[in-house]
Amino acid sequence: MTASRAQILIDDFETNTWLIHRHVDGVSDEDSLLQLPFQANCLNWILGHIIWRRNSVLSALGLAPLWGESTTLKYKTDSKAIKSPANAVPFNDLLADLDQTNQAIIAALKEVTDSSLDEVVINDRGEKRVIEHLQGFHWHETYHIGQLDILRAFINSKTE
Repeated sequence: MTASRAQILIDDFETNTWLIHRHVDGVSDEDSLLQLPFQANCLNWILGHIIWRRNSVLSALGLAPLWGESTTLKYKTDSKAIKSPANAVPFNDLLADLDQTNQAIIAALKEVTDSSLDEVVINDRGEKRVIEHLQGFHWHETYHIGQLDILRAFINSKTE
């Protein structure tokens, strides 16, 4: 029997959440703000950016986003680099928000129908079927998870 499209997405988001936790285990607030020696974002921003896009996943599934506008502005594409704790969401709060979005996404995907996945929705990524938005946002996460791996290696080199 072939897995449903929803089950494939459930497995994909569960895997990403596991990978994120694996890459950031033991990272402190201070470590999450370490800046690379060239123009790039810190680990705190990358994780917040993933959560910001998970809010788009929730919206595509007909759910309210977890974050309000003030938090969203810190982590959306082209936002200013986060360089101080005053501008950042505390790292443990980001991890809790990641888990909360994961639980909400999984619960919603367990209830979707094939016809609801084929409905067209419009967001900042344009007009697409729900399934296409979800697949795109999942791909986006995987791109940034690769950055977390590199940032973790950078943090380890600075704290050894």
